[in-house]
Amino acid sequence: MRQFVELNLSPDIQAKRTICKQLRVLANEHTSIHWPFSRWETHLVDDGYDEKRTKDKDGNVRVEKVVHKSEVKVEVFYTNGTIIIKSKDSAPEHSRGFDITMQYHDGHGDAIKPKTREPLHLVGQMASMPPSHFELTNDFTLTTGLKKLFDLGASVLQAGVPKLLEAEQAYRAQTMENEMAANAILGDSFLYELTRHQCIVSAWWTTGARCCSTRASRGAVFACYASRTNITRSNGIYVAVFTHGALKTRHSKS
Repeated sequence: MRQFVELNLSPDIQAKRTICKQLRVLANEHTSIHWPFSRWETHLVDDGYDEKRTKDKDGNVRVEKVVHKSEVKVEVFYTNGTIIIKSKDSAPEHSRGFDITMQYHDGHGDAIKPKTREPLHLVGQMASMPPSHFELTNDFTLTTGLKKLFDLGASVLQAGVPKLLEAEQAYRAQTMENEMAANAILGDSFLYELTRHQCIVSAWWTTGARCCSTRASRGAVFACYASRTNITRSNGIYVAVFTHGALKTRHSKS
């Protein structure tokens, strides 16, 4: 445990955490980043009409116009992007996962349609670019691209990072408060009842039966899942069952 704490407090890990926080601030504030680029894209567009001739049962010829579709290669230019971070949980700043992209919605480009030779003008094109687009690597090293990104968003970061740190502190405080409330379930009177009736608090997991018979293991079960548990008493016996992701109580007669 000491090695784990020391590793997380090392300058290298702290630098990576700082990068993550700065990226989250840019994402949370929907910061517009001037990061222009262009790429060639293929677009399927309407390009005039084709004539479709058919005969009816009397031999009469019918001419029908059908829209002609053409594939056109266009160089599309993008200018301002926004950092987007997707997480697995509902609170992005405190949740698991770090699926990050830079998204654009201002792409534009011009080309000539091959059949009619009419001009094609594209606007409002969307692009979702991977982390490599702004030189973010898997090890969260401060690259030249990230330095440029943070410089462009410096004013947002100056105000946003302290706000994020304050929110994290509030989140930790609330988490600790919830944990203390959960641990309060294991009060002396509760443990006394368990001991007096010589019962065992057991947790059945979906992967198989697992019996928690020691005070420490009982504490681990209830501390982790107390917020989702209704502990009841039947003839002095307390039994909690964990099934399909939620704790449920069962009454046991002595």
